[in-house]
Amino acid sequence: MKTIAKHITALILAILVLASTVSFTVNTHYCMGRPMDRSVFTAAKSCGMEMLEATETPKGCEKVTQHCCHDEQHVVKGQKELKDSSIELTTTQQAVLTAYVLYTYLNLFEGLKENVVPFIGYSPHKVVKPIHKLHQVYLI
Repeated sequence: MKTIAKHITALILAILVLASTVSFTVNTHYCMGRPMDRSVFTAAKSCGMEMLEATETPKGCEKVTQHCCHDEQHVVKGQKELKDSSIELTTTQQAVLTAYVLYTYLNLFEGLKENVVPFIGYSPHKVVKPIHKLHQVYLI
């Protein structure tokens, strides 16, 4: 269960780093003040009203009209520079850390030449009264 939690946490952190560093663009097409289409990474589809306004009219009958449609583009910028966290250690601190790691981990896996039982010379204590009966502690 503990390893599953570690994997889930690592996955969430990886997604968080990816989401914070990726830049993307959200394009929105508005027609008469209402959003008609939204898209991410690509241009938003038009509603077709611009084509109706761009049709040919007889010469001299052209009017300057305002378009009812417009496009908006929102750019969401991600982080460009990530800092690697590093620890600056002095030479004394490096020496202490190296000695600690070497001493601890090298002696951790070193086996003994013979099995030593430290309590072999001692006999168990005498039971004067049955303690479990005095305290009324019974295994069920």
